[in-house]
Amino acid sequence: SSRKMSTEETAPPAAPTQEQEVAAASAAGAENAEPAPAAAAEEEEAWEPSAQFAPVTQLDEIEVRTMEEDEDVLYKMRSRLFVFRESMLNQGTGNREWLDRGIGEVKLLKHRTHGKIRLLMRQERTLKIVANHVIHPSTRLEPNAGSDRSWVWTAYDFADGELAEEVFAIRFKNSEIANQFKDAYEAAQAQMAAQEGAEGAADGEAKADEADAAADALAGLSVQGEGEGEGEGEGPSTDSDLQAAIDRRHRVRSQRRASAAVMSAELDSDHDSEEEALPTTAADAHVRERYGLAD
Repeated sequence: SSRKMSTEETAPPAAPTQEQEVAAASAAGAENAEPAPAAAAEEEEAWEPSAQFAPVTQLDEIEVRTMEEDEDVLYKMRSRLFVFRESMLNQGTGNREWLDRGIGEVKLLKHRTHGKIRLLMRQERTLKIVANHVIHPSTRLEPNAGSDRSWVWTAYDFADGELAEEVFAIRFKNSEIANQFKDAYEAAQAQMAAQEGAEGAADGEAKADEADAAADALAGLSVQGEGEGEGEGEGPSTDSDLQAAIDRRHRVRSQRRASAAVMSAELDSDHDSEEEALPTTAADAHVRERYGLAD
């Protein structure tokens, strides 16, 4: 019996069954299981970042004016612009060629105050000005050789900051759009011609008013007669009187110039020399008496 008991005590334990292994694995997984998604979402919502990053340099907002705020757009269309000039490699050689100025919207802008119309075009990406000049009535759009959707013209342009005469060529998507541009350009030329005519008429009227005012002022002048001892009387009232007054004024001026010449000659000459005496007038006598010159 003692041998039987020792054999039972030293016998290895029995291997766990498959059901026991599944139960143990389930218990271990339950202990190490991750929290439910709802709980994780609550934890993420509860966390708020507290870090703050202040800018190193504070930049103030600046209003940028394009000088188009006071203008109305009469026409605009996407196009490609070319200019006929010397390239950077041909500076000073006189060899000119067509240079591409880029793609953008060409605009005809009319100012609301003075009514001037200009052509403006900017590159669509950089917004760089590539054409900026006033529409002149004498400019003519010529068709480009071999193309029905391109026009060529000459203008004094200010796109580069200096007024310079440039030859431009503009190309559109098709001939229909090109003809629409020409119609809009010629309509702008007609408006500019009418405006210049009105300004010329206004200038003419202003000059006529100035001439009338000058004539009235001259008519009110009183000219003292030569040797007549006239005081300040009434001015000439007729055309003949006005002409006579003008003639008398010219004679007085001539006498003054002659008197100055005599005075200069007397000062430069030797008074002791026996030179031929110059003819003496009343004005000369007055000058001699004033400066103490001997006869």
